[in-house]
Amino acid sequence: VVVFTDITKLNQLATQDVLTQVANRFKFDQVLEHSIALSQRYGRPLSIMIIDVDHFKAVNDTYGHLIGDEVLKKLAKILSDGIRKSDVIARWGGEEFVVLLPDSELTSAVKLAETLRAKVAESDFTPAKNMTCSIGVVRWNDGDTPDQLLKRVDEKLYTAKESGRNRVIS
Repeated sequence: VVVFTDITKLNQLATQDVLTQVANRFKFDQVLEHSIALSQRYGRPLSIMIIDVDHFKAVNDTYGHLIGDEVLKKLAKILSDGIRKSDVIARWGGEEFVVLLPDSELTSAVKLAETLRAKVAESDFTPAKNMTCSIGVVRWNDGDTPDQLLKRVDEKLYTAKESGRNRVIS
């Protein structure tokens, strides 16, 4: 007896966020390690950003979690449509997304982050209306481990939140 099993769906479940259809944290961690190795080997730039929806808890509290889920789906689409095919977007946490930008210097990454921030701010998330996001952006430094890189970008995100939200900090 021979049994063939199509593992395509299992692979998708293991690497993709079910709600937003972008990569999940597990997949992102794999891609990040590989991208850092390539940047280190070939001396290529690499930048990363973390995007957090401002006051997202209020959306869930006011409109319910189903509307909150719709906001996250729309946000994931806006972000995915705004990046290059070579970039990698993943859902990092509840309302946080992370974007890996291979071959991107910090100045280019910051410009992209500003563009994405503006697109989110001008989009209609009815009934939640307008939403904003805060974004931290950093460039990989030679020798940075994935954890060091993520710690630095997370610190920039928190600075953006503490500085009034709806801004990009690098």
